Amino acid sequence: MTIRVCSLVWGTAWERYGKTFVASFARYWPRANELVMVSDAHLAIDRGVPLPLQAIPGVDAFRRRWSDIPKASGREIAGVKVDENGYSWRHDALKWMPQAMAPMAALDDLKDGDIFVWLDADVETIKPVPNGWVQDLLGICDIACLQRAGTHSEIGFYALRMNSRTRLLLEKFAMFYRTDKVFELREWHSAFVFDRCLESIPGMVVRNLNPGGKGHVFPTSPLAACLVHHKGKRKPQ
Repeated sequence: MTIRVCSLVWGTAWERYGKTFVASFARYWPRANELVMVSDAHLAIDRGVPLPLQAIPGVDAFRRRWSDIPKASGREIAGVKVDENGYSWRHDALKWMPQAMAPMAALDDLKDGDIFVWLDADVETIKPVPNGWVQDLLGICDIACLQRAGTHSEIGFYALRMNSRTRLLLEKFAMFYRTDKVFELREWHSAFVFDRCLESIPGMVVRNLNPGGKGHVFPTSPLAACLVHHKGKRKPQ
């Protein structure tokens, strides 16, 4: 069985926190666990496979269609709550689109029963990951993730057992941006889109790793045994 971890960096993220992500993965994850790093730049990494973000079908086309249109970057949208700069992160589709597209680069040779793990690149591994840890997080479920009461999931981590349902989940996730259907939703950020995809698939067996969790849920989930999520203001600037 293959266990493959996928992450993503673009812009300045590699220098700010991506290097720490890769170094901590190399130090603490079992050697049998694979790493795919998707990036908009060439990465020289000692462990893992770097793949180009631009090669994923739909990424460049989405940017060409929307890069000059303010609403796609969370600006000039009627009736939407914005910050003091007139910006809504919930509607910055250009920012969040790569997180939906990147998994598609890492799936081709995964077989049913293999495990795909998404980790945001601002996650740092701080202790050795035991053999079988990811399998234990999943149990008998299709997906282990961090759903939160009253709001969207935290998708800095999720683990999928590959099968027809989980493949469809990731295909739908990418397709919302690839076909511009994301703009038909109430919010356009990746976590909101992910939840809409997850709830649309019949028979999906979900393990919520932090039932009832709110806010920054990593520290109160089983992930805290090995991982720290330097999320938002916690990440290096």
